[in-house]
Amino acid sequence: MKNCWNWPRRAVKKGYGQMNIDGKTVYAHRFFYELFYSRIPDGYFVCHRCDNPRCVNPDHLFLGTQNDNIQDAIKKGRLNNAGERNGMAKLNEEQVDEIRERYERGNVSYSTLAEKFGVSYSLVHNIVKNPKKVTRVLPQEQVDEIRTAYSQRIFESELAEEYGVHENTINKIIRYKTYV
Repeated sequence: MKNCWNWPRRAVKKGYGQMNIDGKTVYAHRFFYELFYSRIPDGYFVCHRCDNPRCVNPDHLFLGTQNDNIQDAIKKGRLNNAGERNGMAKLNEEQVDEIRERYERGNVSYSTLAEKFGVSYSLVHNIVKNPKKVTRVLPQEQVDEIRTAYSQRIFESELAEEYGVHENTINKIIRYKTYV
C-alpha cells in the first residue's frame, strides 16, 4: 500500500481531518473520496484501509455501510473498549467483581452497594443482573435526538459534549438499533 496522505490542517479529537466548504464543515477524507471517485451515497461511510483517520489518500479509502465499517473495526481490533478500557468507566474490574460477590453472598442491597462504591443504583443493578453489558443509560428521547443529529452530520465529539457522555457511548447509540 502506498504511503498515507496525512491531512495537515484541523482535525477532530479522533484525528479525522476537517475542512470548511461553503460555510459547512466536512471531513477531509470524505471530500477526497468524492473528488477522486464519486458522490457518496446516503447511508454510506468512507472507510480507511490504513486505519489512519487523517489519511486522505484515495487509494486507502473505500465505501462501506455502517455494518461494513463496524465489521472492519472488529476485524482490526479497534472496537474493544469494554470495562476499564472505556473512558467513562467509574469502576475497575476488581470493584465490579467485588460488587457481584457481595451481592451473591446476600444481605446487601443495590442501594448499599451503590453508596459504598459511589455509583448509581441502576449501575449496580446492571452489574448484578446483566454482567456482560454495563453502560450508562440515556432516555430514549435523547437517543433519538442523538441519532437525528448524527444523521445531519453533527460530529460525535460535539454530541458527546452536549449530552455529557463519552464518545464511545455516542458510537454505541449510532451503531446499534437498540440501546439500553
